[in-house]
Amino acid sequence: AITNILPLFNFAGSYLGVKLLKNKIFKNSEHNLNAVLFFLSLLTFAVIVMLNGASLVVTIICLVIASASMSSACNLIFAVYVFRYKNTGRISTFSGSLDCSAYIASGVGTRCIGLLVGSVGWNSTVLVWALMAGIGGICCIASSIIGRKNGVEAEG
Repeated sequence: AITNILPLFNFAGSYLGVKLLKNKIFKNSEHNLNAVLFFLSLLTFAVIVMLNGASLVVTIICLVIASASMSSACNLIFAVYVFRYKNTGRISTFSGSLDCSAYIASGVGTRCIGLLVGSVGWNSTVLVWALMAGIGGICCIASSIIGRKNGVEAEG
């Protein structure tokens, strides 16, 4: 049932992400919005680790929120960020490179998750996800700062 419903939540997360991007808080800064989405995922993963399987309902809710957040972040990168390169005439090259990287990372990540779960268990695996979400959020903040200094990022 979760796999049938999850795409609806991911769509809702992506839709909400686009709406938030237009909000005055983010001022069309996909870097800052993506940082918030990564940190939201980090928070939900932290809750899952702290609960350590004590509540199935809360764990599922957290996983749905994390999935919707990451779906939104991914769609903002693929559908919004690439247009920052429209003046170069290389949007499709940039988009294709991102797409290729995402598929490679997905393949490697899937294998690594299986190895992690088999060797250290689910709780530690979710902790690794939290760490990766935190690194992603920090990278988005750094990218926003660098973009503002170079005049390609909205003041957000």
